[in-house]
Amino acid sequence: MAMTLQGSVLTNGNTAPNFVPLKLEQSSKDSSDVFLNEASNGFGDCDKNELNNGDVIEEVKETPSEEPVIDITINNVVCSFSVKSHLNLKQIAQNGYNVEYRRENGMVTMRLRKPYTTASIWSSGKVTCTGATSEEEAKQAARRITRSVSKLGYPRLRLVNYRVVNVLGTCTMPFAIKITPFSAKHRDIASYEPELHPGVTYRLKEPKATLKIFSTGSITVTADRTRGNVSGAFPS
Repeated sequence: MAMTLQGSVLTNGNTAPNFVPLKLEQSSKDSSDVFLNEASNGFGDCDKNELNNGDVIEEVKETPSEEPVIDITINNVVCSFSVKSHLNLKQIAQNGYNVEYRRENGMVTMRLRKPYTTASIWSSGKVTCTGATSEEEAKQAARRITRSVSKLGYPRLRLVNYRVVNVLGTCTMPFAIKITPFSAKHRDIASYEPELHPGVTYRLKEPKATLKIFSTGSITVTADRTRGNVSGAFPS
């Protein structure tokens, strides 16, 4: 119930102030009316997401957990081709740059800086190139090697029979692998000889690839010809 105080203070010169008795009056409005008026003015509203201390409850939306993505890194692309001409290896070793003549192997090794590759050249004109990290780099290295050899006294060289021999890739699983039970379960296509190699050799027929699986979750894939065979060794 709301109450109001009415009154005044009287002073007589230097004397102490005289107080007039206060009159108490009852408000004409009932407490229920005051509550209704406050509610109509919006003061009585309370958001369902607000607490008494002013904190706000935020709705937490659950997001579906994303599956880990296997990232395959191509470390080596091996290609072979022919220059369709007989080569004098001693002449190439004497006049070429970044060239090393290996008489015991009967070949010359030529190194390129960009792309960073190494080529093995035989006198028959056959060339094998290793070290590229993509098929495009392997093709570019084959062209540069052919051009470099042609400047050493072989102006009619041509790049023929180019092909990618194999592709080497590596990846790491987000978990460890129990290789002993794994090899026992897949005896038909997996072999594990801990005395000879610390990993499991896993051979696939389609696509044709060989996997070296280690207990740490690291996997090395060697596939024929294209990178697609390396990626195909890991089903999505």
